[in-house]
Formats: sequence, C-alpha cells, structure tokens
Amino acid sequence: LLAKRGHTEPYLSAEAKSFPDSYRDPAGGWVAAYLQLNVIAYNTKLVARAEAPKGYEDLLNPKWKGKMGLDDKQYIWFDGLLKVMGRDKGLAYMKRLASQAIHFRSGNTLLANLLAAGEFGILINARPESVDELKQKGAPVEWVAPKPTTANVLPIAVAKNAHHPNAAKLFMDHMLSEEGQRILSAMSRTPARPGVSTPNPR
Repeated sequence: LLAKRGHTEPYLSAEAKSFPDSYRDPAGGWVAAYLQLNVIAYNTKLVARAEAPKGYEDLLNPKWKGKMGLDDKQYIWFDGLLKVMGRDKGLAYMKRLASQAIHFRSGNTLLANLLAAGEFGILINARPESVDELKQKGAPVEWVAPKPTTANVLPIAVAKNAHHPNAAKLFMDHMLSEEGQRILSAMSRTPARPGVSTPNPR
C-alpha cells in the first residue's frame, strides 16, 4: 500500500533475485524480509493430541464452543483465508466460526501466554515461534499447520526522500542477504529467503 501511494523509493536490491516473485514488488517498491506463519495452537493439558484440530473446519466442532481464543486484529489472516477459500465460502466459514463464542484479546504474545496458562484450549491463529518458545520453557502447548497454512508477508523498503538513502539501501541489502536472514531467524522470525533455516524445521 505504501509503495502504491508513492511513499517508497524503488530499489532493486541485488539480493532480491533470491526471493520468490510473490515475495517482491516487480516495480522494486519492497521485498519480503520475513514471514509470520498462521497456525493453530492448543494447550496439551486441555486438548488431547488425538483430538486436536488439524484444520480450520475442525474448529467448527460444537465441542470447542467457548474454548478458543483469537486476536481481535487478525485482518491479514482473515483476508488471506478469504483469498484461499474464495470470498463467499470464506465469509460463510467466518460467520460459522463467529458462533463458537470465541475469547477475543489483543496481541499474539498475550494470547499465546493465555493459552499456556489454560485460559482456553485452542488458539485459532498463533505464531509457531511463540508457541515453540513457550514449549521450550515447559509450557503445555503445541501447534499444527492447517491446510491451507497462510503467511503474513513483512516487507522491507526504502522510504521516499530518506535522509540517507544509500545507507537505507545498504541496510536493505544486508537484511535480505543470507547473513541478515540468519540474524532474523535467530530473533525467532521466519526468514523469507529460501534456504535459510529456522530453529524449528517444521
């Protein structure tokens, strides 16, 4: 949106060619720096592994009514599912999901912690990195990758009229390089550059 409105300076970083076409603006306005994967998480003390939802349709089961949490600002996730499901089918699904008496809160980190504390059994849209960190600390949490698994694309761009445009371009080159992407991975981010590993290979 910022690129379309002319707020970014087109810059074709030499590193951009290593990224899939869908992760970059063909006009050079931005390139994906990292991704936020959208997964379903659950509390293993409240939800047995065998009963854990495997996909979005499973969340419509009446037994989960009043037992699920969701961030109230998941616009990108909502839009992504509508694109994958088709607008009419997606909206019909969301209306059915809304009837499940969902616990709404603000903030992915807060919701992951509430899941770990047993406030609810299922977190409809979780970040796998957050769940993995809690699990490493001993929290009774796990996640599944639903089909489809959508991703939020977090881009990097050079601002139009930047005070130091060359420094901005160098920084962008670094963030998109293998080294920069490894730094993001070490910060519990999912790098957008193919071939750069993450702490959890899933």
